Amino acid sequence: MMIELNKSFADYIPSELISGGDCSYRQVYKAMDWEGTEVFLTVYDPEKLPKCLQGDTVKEFRTTYNMTNEVFPQHVGTGAATYEGRSMPFMSTSFFDYKTLREVVSSKELEEKDALKIVYHLLIGLKELLYYTKGGGHYNICPDTILLSKTSEGTYTAHISGMDHASESCNGNPDFDTETLNHCFRAPESFLGRFSPASDVYSVGMLLAYMLQGVYPYDINESMAKDKILKVVRAGKPKFDVADGLKPILSKATNKKASDRYKDVVELGEALMNYMGMEKPKRFSCFSGKKRNIFETEKKKGKKMEMDELVQSPETPSFDAKIGVKTGAGFKAVAGMEDVKKRLTRDFVEVVSHPELAKAFGIMPSNLLFFGAPGTGKTFITERLAEETGMAYCAVKPSDIGSIWLHGSVSIIKDLFLKAEGMAKENKRGCILLIDEMEAVCSRRDTPKGNDHVNEEVAEWLTQLNNCVEKNVFVVGTTNCLERIDRAIIRKGRIDEVIYIGLPDSECRRQLFELELEKRPHEEGIDVVSLSKMTEGYTSSDISYMVKETARKSFEASIKNENNSVVKISQKMLEEVICQTTPSVSQNEMRHYEKMRDEFIRKNGSERRHIGFLA
Repeated sequence: MMIELNKSFADYIPSELISGGDCSYRQVYKAMDWEGTEVFLTVYDPEKLPKCLQGDTVKEFRTTYNMTNEVFPQHVGTGAATYEGRSMPFMSTSFFDYKTLREVVSSKELEEKDALKIVYHLLIGLKELLYYTKGGGHYNICPDTILLSKTSEGTYTAHISGMDHASESCNGNPDFDTETLNHCFRAPESFLGRFSPASDVYSVGMLLAYMLQGVYPYDINESMAKDKILKVVRAGKPKFDVADGLKPILSKATNKKASDRYKDVVELGEALMNYMGMEKPKRFSCFSGKKRNIFETEKKKGKKMEMDELVQSPETPSFDAKIGVKTGAGFKAVAGMEDVKKRLTRDFVEVVSHPELAKAFGIMPSNLLFFGAPGTGKTFITERLAEETGMAYCAVKPSDIGSIWLHGSVSIIKDLFLKAEGMAKENKRGCILLIDEMEAVCSRRDTPKGNDHVNEEVAEWLTQLNNCVEKNVFVVGTTNCLERIDRAIIRKGRIDEVIYIGLPDSECRRQLFELELEKRPHEEGIDVVSLSKMTEGYTSSDISYMVKETARKSFEASIKNENNSVVKISQKMLEEVICQTTPSVSQNEMRHYEKMRDEFIRKNGSERRHIGFLA
């Protein structure tokens, strides 16, 4: 496995390898974030990428982010984490209980109507992907990339995974790894490096035949070498044991010649709708999702589009994440660290609470940057600050300002600050913008890998940071990688305070155990002082995780209890979980962060207090 299970990775705890065990550079895990929410976590190792993928490790992430149809993974977050001395890009998507299509077919649960419904919804999603890729496709549709979840009515909902192969059409030298494709579902021309919209038609046709028959229409299987699979397909004749009305559809969809198939998933979908007796939408207009598609529009006009035109947005991209007042317990929810709360109260809370007096003295809150190891509470303290001040608040992830359009991210950054300024006026007290993983949006421009669009985005951040405080918009950034942020961002007048967030001390750990246990059934007399001593070197998110894991064990024991009584969390149970859990941040990693802190202090010529927050 690329990352260790049950050990923190970028504020996530991976618990199970879902797919990619035979892939050296990309794997998908089941994981839990610091709030206890389960996600799918996709991780890349850039050092092991095949040559065709080098230079663009996040194409899959961009594709996933831009897909709106419900059959695609629902994007949660994107970033990069330092793991064993190297940066590893990752993406999290919403988790759901599922079975692979292969598992469901093997259990013989699907009837014809179920199979057709699944394929119909897959085609709706694939139509959006067809136009996003400018006439490309998914290219790895197979029983293992189709996940099925059950609705409350007992029917299946389909989900398309494996977006790492989604790409434009090509005639040789595809920009994805063809060796990780399922060769049983590959169109014959794809073995020569030719991929087109008709390639997905072949894969879907093979998939439908497999769903209806339980076996492939050719005498092939995944254990065979790809050359042998191609030889059998080219020499053989497919066998379709299906309804008469479906035979010509499957025969055309899986034709060995791409030119004799349905030209794309839209035509295949129309043929299946005719068979099912469904009213046919005009050109599958319902497949368009939420986005206006300029590729389709201009194609209908008969205009040949140049590449530069295809990356121009039909409308100015805008920021659409939620900005609003955050309510909660404020600093009361922060265990320990009284000096930190006093500092933020002095610099933020009291200033926004007495704006006229602060204005008379020329005092304003400043932009901040929290940096340190994952799980130390950088995001948590910012959220509590917003609650304490009553200011409007917006958490901004790198994906929130991503755009497929040329100059699109610059427009989104401008729109973000405009909307924040409007909320600040409406709220009176101002607006806090939390920029998570700031190194991802303000990366250094002096690196060899720098490019024009990154430089434009950083320049826009510099422009907005120059005067946002005067408009009552305050930026609080967080980062695990201070050295990757452009130096101009953290100069005085833009981000004035850079604060190192270290591991929680003994008192913080004690109070966190108290706060976490307070929420759950537990035995009286638990020695939290002893627990805090046992957890020296653990992050605050580690402690939260361990209490939650103990609560899960108590829950499971309560279910099995014959008299249905609640089994409360005990000292022994907590100590057992602590002994079984290693700190998510190693001593070597902590030395790296402390060295980064010391170098920053030395280069900036003044001592800055390093503080530990508790999440």
